[in-house]
Amino acid sequence: MKPRCRGEVLLCRYADDFVCAFCFEKDARRFYRVLSQRLEKFGLALAPEKTQVLRFSRFHPSMQRRVTFLGFELFWCIDREGIPRVKRRTARKRLQGAIRRIKE
Repeated sequence: MKPRCRGEVLLCRYADDFVCAFCFEKDARRFYRVLSQRLEKFGLALAPEKTQVLRFSRFHPSMQRRVTFLGFELFWCIDREGIPRVKRRTARKRLQGAIRRIKE
């Protein structure tokens, strides 16, 4: 897929979870269309509740556009010096589960 894309492509994988990052939305949409077909060749399927195309950009920092990956929420935020940076925090579901276990 990488040679067919106009911009840069990044794949971050851990076990059976992965996140793909594309510079251009057109590349991401094309990848999303063919992904399920490619995985079916290996007897795999996508989890529709976890699969999405999301704009994640330093030019649009917001808590509304966050990615949950491996128990963390990743989001863009402007720091004290005015520089956009990727921040992370424990995912809400994981944090609530830990609090429940502590209470018990």
